[in-house]
Amino acid sequence: MYRIGVLMNGAATVEGKPNPAFEGLRKGMAQSGCVEGSDVAHEARFPYSQLERLPGFATEHKILKGPRPADTPFEVVSRRVLAINQRTARTLGITVLAALLKGADRVID
Repeated sequence: MYRIGVLMNGAATVEGKPNPAFEGLRKGMAQSGCVEGSDVAHEARFPYSQLERLPGFATEHKILKGPRPADTPFEVVSRRVLAINQRTARTLGITVLAALLKGADRVID
């Protein structure tokens, strides 16, 4: 069985409903023929808008689900990418500032 680790900003729920971005991933995988629990397992981590927690989540996933900690190489993030999903923002009723869009490496419409 394959494991898909997902690190995304925000929260696991939005207004009491599952995070639409994560649910979209799960539905897309199901539409492509993957059966959750038998073909693939999804593991998500949400930093609740504390982006500095993302590297820790990635390391936690490697240690808990991967090789022994002594065998895990030390990694330094050399480049960060800011991607903004405008479609999801509109769905959630969020207005993204023009300055933030201008500074984004990737904008998804």
